[in-house]
Amino acid sequence: MGRHGAGAPLLFALTTGSATVTGADGTSADITAGQAVLWEAGEAHGAHTATGCTFLAVKGPLTLA
Repeated sequence: MGRHGAGAPLLFALTTGSATVTGADGTSADITAGQAVLWEAGEAHGAHTATGCTFLAVKGPLTLA
C-alpha cells in the first residue's frame, strides 16, 4: 500500500510473513508475524512486502488494554 492518511485509528497486525511499515515521519520499520502497528487518525502511513504477508486491519475507535 502506498502512503495515505488513516481516516480513523488503525491497528495493522501481521499474522504471517513480513512487511516494512512507515509512520508519519516516513521512517521505515520491519515487522514480522505476531507484531502490530497502531496508526492514529489522520496519520500518514504505508506498508509493503517483498515476500508476501497476511494481516488483520482493525479500523475505528480502539481501546487497548
